[in-house]
Amino acid sequence: MSQSSPQVQYVANVESYVMQHLRELMNQPITVQTSRGVVTGQLTMVHYDCIVVVKEGRTFIVRVAEIIWFSHAEGQ
Repeated sequence: MSQSSPQVQYVANVESYVMQHLRELMNQPITVQTSRGVVTGQLTMVHYDCIVVVKEGRTFIVRVAEIIWFSHAEGQ
């Protein structure tokens, strides 16, 4: 008798309106307010569950679920 591996399902809440606006800001300076604080830098990647912001060579991975607000960062 063979045992099969349990099936794992990953469920994520994707807000298409938020994702669309984040994608419009790709490769631009962005300010993101999270539950932990503010991150400002270059938005380099947008995934369904996180974004990647780079500032002065440091990479910040921000979970979309933790974003309170974001905007284009003028003058960055």
